[in-house]
Amino acid sequence: MPSELRTWHEAFCQHCLVMKRQSPYTVRGYRDTLNSFVKYTGAAALADVTLAKVESWIMTGTTQCQWSPVTSRGRIKYMILFAKWLVSRGHLESNPLEGISLPSIPKKIPRSLSREQAEQLLRFARNFSFQTEFEGARAYAILATFIYTGIRKRELRELELRDVDLENGILAVREGKGAKDRMVAIPPQLALVLREYLKHRRSPRYQQLPYFFVGATALGGVGNEAIRRLVKKLRDASGIYFAPHMLRHTYATLMLEGGCDLFSLSKLLGHADIKTTTVYLSASVRHLQKEVLKHPVVVH
Repeated sequence: MPSELRTWHEAFCQHCLVMKRQSPYTVRGYRDTLNSFVKYTGAAALADVTLAKVESWIMTGTTQCQWSPVTSRGRIKYMILFAKWLVSRGHLESNPLEGISLPSIPKKIPRSLSREQAEQLLRFARNFSFQTEFEGARAYAILATFIYTGIRKRELRELELRDVDLENGILAVREGKGAKDRMVAIPPQLALVLREYLKHRRSPRYQQLPYFFVGATALGGVGNEAIRRLVKKLRDASGIYFAPHMLRHTYATLMLEGGCDLFSLSKLLGHADIKTTTVYLSASVRHLQKEVLKHPVVVH
């Protein structure tokens, strides 16, 4: 029988899914957080959610499990949301986590590929010898989609055929991070790659699947493991280090260097706050070099 803590936490998760329309991916993070807290503290009752226990749990995760500041901060925020919900429903008299300290996050410049590296990687993927023509076309299309749209790995995996409008050059991301929909423009270079991939996807074995990027076994969409193997294979063979989220950073940086304004880039990336997008200003050296040329002072 579920403990009191787990029972109310599941009610909180259902509230987030149904009433707040948060994505299943976000709510999965809430559940993972509580599982970690219970595993370490043995908490079973609502009264076990205390400032001392939460801080001890975070300290252990940081020192023994090497949680990053981002991970620790995220888990504390999840617990604060849960505690606030318990107070709002009258299950707790006050928020036991009021005033808890949040770990500061180091201001790091996102790692990305240069334009030359991105072009080299795309050429390498296009000419790489895969076991089948379908796998080759799919691999090239996946890589190109990451680089030309900046979508997240989960968003790419969940793309459906109806979401990709090549005629109008629009890609629809449904329920991205924060359960938000957004539209991303498909540049002509990417449209050519995707059309080539679709020629291979038209095989009868894939016709009943709604996903745009399908698995080689035709049982569903392309999986995490397939993408992981693809990335490792191309990374090892090309000598260019990259990861899916690094290609998202690459997209953002190259878009700024190409002249995209910060507001538009924020919308394309699906950022809730434009402040999140400003980090790419530091990553884009070429963009900054162009901007400083606008300085009006001239020495004669």
